[in-house]
Amino acid sequence: MLASWVGLDVAADEVVACILDTDGGFRAEQTMPKCPIEVARFIEENSPPGTPIIGIEAGGVATRLTRKLREAGFQVHAFETRQASKFLSIRQNKTDKNDARGIAEMARIGRGTVAEVHIKSTEFQLLRSKLAVRQKLVRQRMAGESTIAALFRLNGGRLPRCHSAKGLRKAVAAELSRIEESDGIDLWAETRPLLEICEAIRTHLKRSDHELATWAREHPICGRFMKLPGVGY
Repeated sequence: MLASWVGLDVAADEVVACILDTDGGFRAEQTMPKCPIEVARFIEENSPPGTPIIGIEAGGVATRLTRKLREAGFQVHAFETRQASKFLSIRQNKTDKNDARGIAEMARIGRGTVAEVHIKSTEFQLLRSKLAVRQKLVRQRMAGESTIAALFRLNGGRLPRCHSAKGLRKAVAAELSRIEESDGIDLWAETRPLLEICEAIRTHLKRSDHELATWAREHPICGRFMKLPGVGY
């Protein structure tokens, strides 16, 4: 059976696909929406009998398409972005169509020289996303509470350490009342938006931490580590 080589240049909303024949000759090319079904149909309709070898540049916008094509039975090679860029830089004119053809050539002759990337499972990717969002929310909460504390210090007050959303509101309300009574300064207008944001973040993080801890305890590997002294949640 004849083999064909497919290069996919993936953007945010569309894909440029290029198909080369066994000898590297041009066979077909098309720009289409980033829809796995349409991409699969184009490859099947324009490839000779045999197994098409698909090359794609690894990255966030290409991850879902790579998974879907593999689930459909296609052989997809995800190439490391920096090494793929060096391979593609050989071409004089950088366009999406030229990149798609270059990726097809990469799949045909460069698989031994350009490193490939392991595509994480959907479950693992969701976990990484949850942890990344959690980290950003923690930073935003700390920034918001630091701003409130700085505002209090500027007016002779202080924000004590708080361990819950309810405790934070109670501490902030008490300090605002004290500052207003002692100095006649009303800081509620400046403080209320930050307090509401920090409360919402604390509530969400508490729920998220509980979900993550439950998942870790039930995971066969993480559950073992959590039994070690100093590691358990």
